[in-house]
Amino acid sequence: PVIILGASLLFAILMVITKPSSEVTENREKSWPVSAMKAKAQSISPVITLYARIESPRMAQVKAAINAEVIEVNGKEGEKVEKNSLLVKLDDRNMLLNLKQRQADVKELEAMIENEKRSYQNDLETLKKKKILLNSTNKELNRLKKLKKQNISSQSQLELQREKYERESISYDSHRLKVNNFDGQIQQLEARLEKSKALVGLAEIDLERTEIKAPFSGIISKVTVSPGDLVNNGTPLFSLFDIQALEMRAEIPEKYLKATNIALNSGNPLKAVAKVNGHVIALKLDRLAGEVRKDGGGIDGLFKITDGGEFLRLGQFAEVNLFMPKVEDVFSFPFEALYGFKRMYIVHEGRLKRVDVVKVGETITPEGSKWALIKSDELQEDDTVAVTQLPNAIEGLKVNVVDREK
Repeated sequence: PVIILGASLLFAILMVITKPSSEVTENREKSWPVSAMKAKAQSISPVITLYARIESPRMAQVKAAINAEVIEVNGKEGEKVEKNSLLVKLDDRNMLLNLKQRQADVKELEAMIENEKRSYQNDLETLKKKKILLNSTNKELNRLKKLKKQNISSQSQLELQREKYERESISYDSHRLKVNNFDGQIQQLEARLEKSKALVGLAEIDLERTEIKAPFSGIISKVTVSPGDLVNNGTPLFSLFDIQALEMRAEIPEKYLKATNIALNSGNPLKAVAKVNGHVIALKLDRLAGEVRKDGGGIDGLFKITDGGEFLRLGQFAEVNLFMPKVEDVFSFPFEALYGFKRMYIVHEGRLKRVDVVKVGETITPEGSKWALIKSDELQEDDTVAVTQLPNAIEGLKVNVVDREK
C-alpha cells in the first residue's frame, strides 16, 4: 500500500509539472472597412426629375378635299417623308374635264371681247358718217323751209325732207347709244371673263387636290385609306407630325416655379436631359403652359428638343432631369453617405464623427449617377467623409479606410 500510494503521488506531481501552459488572449476592438472621399464645396445645379410626354404643336390630319377614288397610296405608317412628297393619288379624270370646260369658257369670252372692240371701232366710223348725213339732211330741211317761205318749194317736198331728217336722227341717236354703251358691255364681258378665270382657278385647285402631298417634312403616324377606296370631301387620309417641332411636356412642381420663371425671364433657359430607349435627348425649357391643370400640383413646362429628336415618336413617355439654377457652397456625395438625410460621418483619427447636414437637392455625376447635394455648418473643406453605409454607424466607431476617392 505504501508503494502504491507513493507511485500515485509521484504520477500526480509529474502530470502537474508537464501540463501545457495556456496563453492569455487580448480582447481587440474590431475595425470596420469603409470607403471615403474628400469634402469639396462647389457651385452645382440641383437636378429635379420630371416625367414628360412627347407631343407636337405641328401635327396635321390630312383630309380629302374632293370626291374621288384612291388610285395610289405611297406613304406608310412610321415612314419619314419630305415636304411635298406624294403620299396619296386620287382619280383626276373628272377634274381634268372640268378644267378644260372652264378654260374653253375663258377663251370664248376673250373672243367676244375682241369682237366687241372691233365692232366698237366700226361703230365709231359709222357714227361719224351718220353725223355727217344727219347734218346734210338738216341743212336740206332748213333750205326747203326757206324756199317754202318764199313759195318756191312745195309743202310735200318739205314734209318728205322732214321725215328723212327724223329717220336719220333716230338712226344717229340709236347708233350713238350703242357706242355709248360700249364701256358697259365691255365691263360685263370682262366681269364674266374674271368669273370664268376664277372658275378655272378653282378647277386647277381641284385638280391639284387629286395629288395629296406632305405639307411638311415629318413622320406619318397613321394611314386610313387604301387604293380603290372612294373618298368624299373631308375623309381623313393620313396623319403626319413634324419631327423638328417635337417637344416634351412635364409638370414642374410649384416649389420650383419661382426659380424657373426667373431663369426664363432672364433669357437663360434651363437645360435638361432625357433618356428614351437608350438614347440621350438634350432639352431646354422653352416656356410654361398657359393654364394650370385642375388635378396638378404645378404648371406644365414645355421643353424644346435640341438634340436627339430623330429617336422620338409622338406620345412616348420619358424621364426628364431638369437642371435648376446653381447653388453656391454645397457638397455632393453618394446617397450611401447619408443617414436619414440628416447626418453623415467623417473619419477622424480612425473613428467616425457625426456631422449634421441638410439635403438641398440632387445632382447627376458625369457617369450618370445621382448624388445628394447637402449643406452643413459642421462639415469642413477636405474632411474625409465615409461613403459606405454601415448598419451600426455610431459616433466613435472604429473604421479603416480601404478606398479613398478624390
